[in-house]
Amino acid sequence: MEDALSGHRNGVAILKLVEQKQMMMKDAWLTCIGHKRPKMRAGLPFDEAQQKCAAINKQIKALMEGCIITPDAAPK
Repeated sequence: MEDALSGHRNGVAILKLVEQKQMMMKDAWLTCIGHKRPKMRAGLPFDEAQQKCAAINKQIKALMEGCIITPDAAPK
């Protein structure tokens, strides 16, 4: 995965934020709908998770601005 992200100077940082956002929103959604999962942590209240998601999206956007993906990093 690191090789695929090496063409973007902030690729690894962006991936970590995306993973954080996805896990947080997954837990929030499942908690919101009342899904009972053994041995799984409860998610944030959905409104709080959406606010944190918006903040993470701003961080991702800031990391992406002005960055150019090199041809070597293009999918093959």
